[in-house]
Amino acid sequence: MANPFVHVELATNGPAKTKVFYSVLPLELLITATLEDVKRKTRLTLRHKGLPAGEMREMCATGWNESFDKLAAILARKGKGP
Repeated sequence: MANPFVHVELATNGPAKTKVFYSVLPLELLITATLEDVKRKTRLTLRHKGLPAGEMREMCATGWNESFDKLAAILARKGKGP
């Protein structure tokens, strides 16, 4: 089942690049986030399925890592981070 809440952010200055970007995306991706209590802290496990091997997978890994780095920085500022 497709997820109706889809957000893709693309920063480019050319329509041709946009067309190429969207043409390589798979029709369906599954992202599963699991939260669990571990010694009074929360562990987040993220699984992103449906990505083709290669550049697209590497780009997604980079994006997720950047997002988690930002989250860690926000939590640290609030005194709740690692």
